[in-house]
Amino acid sequence: MSIELIDVSKKFGSFVAVDSVSFSVNKGELLALLGPSGSGKTTILRIIAGLEKADSGSVILEGRDVTKDDPRDRGIGFVFQHYALFRHMTVFENVAFGLRVKPRKLRPNESEIRKQVMDLLSLVQLDFLAHHYPMQLSGGQRQRVALARALAIQPSILLLDEPFGSLDARVRKELRRWLRKLHDEIHVTSVFVTHDQEEALEVSDRVVITNQGRIEQIGSPEEVYFAPRTPFVFQFLGDVNLFHARELSNGELIFIPDDDSGVEKRVFVRPNQISIALNWSQKNPIPATIHYINTAGPMVKVELKDKKGNPLLAFISIEEYQQLNLKKNMNVFIGVKSHHTFENMSHF
Repeated sequence: MSIELIDVSKKFGSFVAVDSVSFSVNKGELLALLGPSGSGKTTILRIIAGLEKADSGSVILEGRDVTKDDPRDRGIGFVFQHYALFRHMTVFENVAFGLRVKPRKLRPNESEIRKQVMDLLSLVQLDFLAHHYPMQLSGGQRQRVALARALAIQPSILLLDEPFGSLDARVRKELRRWLRKLHDEIHVTSVFVTHDQEEALEVSDRVVITNQGRIEQIGSPEEVYFAPRTPFVFQFLGDVNLFHARELSNGELIFIPDDDSGVEKRVFVRPNQISIALNWSQKNPIPATIHYINTAGPMVKVELKDKKGNPLLAFISIEEYQQLNLKKNMNVFIGVKSHHTFENMSHF
């Protein structure tokens, strides 16, 4: 089932949570709503579900306007961040709950319920825990039970509100890969909210990036990361260095260590696009001093300061680090391999 939001707005008192938001979700697509806290993403999700009513605008599901419809009439499964499992019920009964409360005419018989529930528990790889209680499960297992319960009613749309937010980093990584694999098997139209950039870029087909109730950019993970349309998107999707530069008539950028006058450009550079040298032969060197070195992980993270004390960050390989024999307080030169500039700096 496809989803379309048209000029949706929502206020809570004087606070504008969602401001004229429009986007669509294709049938069978997995779309991420990504943004910082307070950016409107959860409110958007709840408006799609019918748990919040929009002040204006429309919610269209498969061509049908459901803006005023009750949540029960939308065919939507919702997975909350904190599981919301019934503690007094077994895993089996938690998943069966949505089937048991269906109207009598639509309710499966007991043998059909048992088959559907066990099939779902097998799908989420928890059939062996059917008779356990939520308190006997790990956080990751509870979240998978919550997902199975949402799928039990055979929803046309699945909404997930920060489904892995309360889990530790290792379990989060395992579950988000598992969610992507599960989605590729069942192909239910899905929208999930997250503030975790890596999670959104790894799992989703497309990403909607929100900020202060508005949409900053919509695109594939590759598009939003490698072709950000605003400074906010560039900065939100990972670490970034900000340089000041003048642009020559031939388009070449001359970096300005002192930005007190005549600055024409703000230049955004990812840490992995920074090079470090002990001696610099090019005409536009950027002198810096090493402040801290972190060698843990696949890349060496080097924190530096320019001559005005502004912080810089570079990611280099362990081989390059060893070759340069970098040390704290060492004076070096910074080079920029690639950069990004924005003509419209209104979002900055």
